[in-house]
Amino acid sequence: MKYYFFIAVSVFSSLVFSQNKEEIKVYSYDFIINGNYTATDLKVKGEEALFSIYYSKVNEDSNSEISDNETQSSMTIRIPSPDAYVYTNLQEGSLYSNEQFLNKTFIVKDSIAIVNWVLTDDFKEVLGHKCQKATASFRGRDYIAYFNPNIPESFGPWKFHGLPGLVFEISSLDDYLVISLRDISVTDQKIEFNVFRDEKPIDYLEYKKKVQDKYKHMAEYNESKNLENATKGFFMYDSIEHDLFQEVNDITKKKIEELYTP
Repeated sequence: MKYYFFIAVSVFSSLVFSQNKEEIKVYSYDFIINGNYTATDLKVKGEEALFSIYYSKVNEDSNSEISDNETQSSMTIRIPSPDAYVYTNLQEGSLYSNEQFLNKTFIVKDSIAIVNWVLTDDFKEVLGHKCQKATASFRGRDYIAYFNPNIPESFGPWKFHGLPGLVFEISSLDDYLVISLRDISVTDQKIEFNVFRDEKPIDYLEYKKKVQDKYKHMAEYNESKNLENATKGFFMYDSIEHDLFQEVNDITKKKIEELYTP
């Protein structure tokens, strides 16, 4: 059974957090990545949290295309848009996620990243609640967050944990990512938090190396075939974790400048 509390009602926090420990808090967020909207939610119970991104509910037929010229210049790989998850376990100190790169899915295990939030004295009203401003740099991007210090919740959407209150808004300064709280509910339904229990994960640093090595190889192949055309149309990959591709993107940008700067 689910109990819904509209966040516009000022008394919702006392209702939500008066539930017993067996009930699960569910925070629903609007999630905009590079201008594309998707629905998400953050489920919290004790020392576990599961953040779910429902790509398939928004655009079930959506596919992205990028070229991989490793075998032939005209080869195109379609990337499906499955649901994505981020599972956090405080007791274990670990964070798991399923990551898509080219036509492969990787189950990645990472330590719980420490986001060095800087709390400011600035406040603004969000959905009828007085929220405090915090800033941070994380995985290659700068962010502004607004959280409610009167609602105790250290888990946040995606990997944005560690604020002393429930996150109402987070946005990157380049507008690549915008997250906004939509509503809160409590459920007593049984939910499997560790959706990766039967999977074999790889370490985040190993995943990062695989992705960067593959991306560099694609760039080198394009360059060996036709530097000017390859660089002119070369795909600049990006993700929420901007630093994952920053090095190879910087190399590509430098080559473009070398080619087209008089």
